[in-house]
Amino acid sequence: MAIDFRRILSVGQVLYRQISTPSAPAASTVSLYAKSDAEVYVQTPAGVERRISAVADPRYVHQEVIFPNTGDFSSGTFADIITAPTFTVPDWAQDGTTHAIITFRITASIITAAAAFDIRVVAGATNGTASNYGAAGSTTAVTGECGIDYTLPAATSTLTYKLQAARTSGTGALRASSAAKAFGSATIVLHR
Repeated sequence: MAIDFRRILSVGQVLYRQISTPSAPAASTVSLYAKSDAEVYVQTPAGVERRISAVADPRYVHQEVIFPNTGDFSSGTFADIITAPTFTVPDWAQDGTTHAIITFRITASIITAAAAFDIRVVAGATNGTASNYGAAGSTTAVTGECGIDYTLPAATSTLTYKLQAARTSGTGALRASSAAKAFGSATIVLHR
């Protein structure tokens, strides 16, 4: 079917008849159609169907707070050093297709002796990839960053995420601004 683009420009709309999922289109083409759920879809030659209507704009949430810390950290196994406040997931992001990109930044020092640490973000029960965070024994603050791309399970209304650390070498401790506090900044971007 040919599309008369002059009509689209003058009327300002394209009308689609609602159909069932069609057969996959020929190679080098895509299929664009509306289904009985009143949503618009695109389908690839491989038969992969993706809804393209009613997709919310990415949402940006920034949290920056002083997170309580239990003191200097020196464990050789991953343990929580910062637990962020619970994030309320908006309704549009609870369908099981939304990704939460969580980035954590922390400012801390390696104290008393040389050491290196790995830090990682944990979202739900999923561990992010560890990032190396370390320097020789020093009281100079170092900023580290790590993140995770976490797919929110369907019907998830709240998200709990945290920062963990593990000492990977040396004998020093990780001190974040003081023995009693850690400065952390978390950024969450939701998208589909």
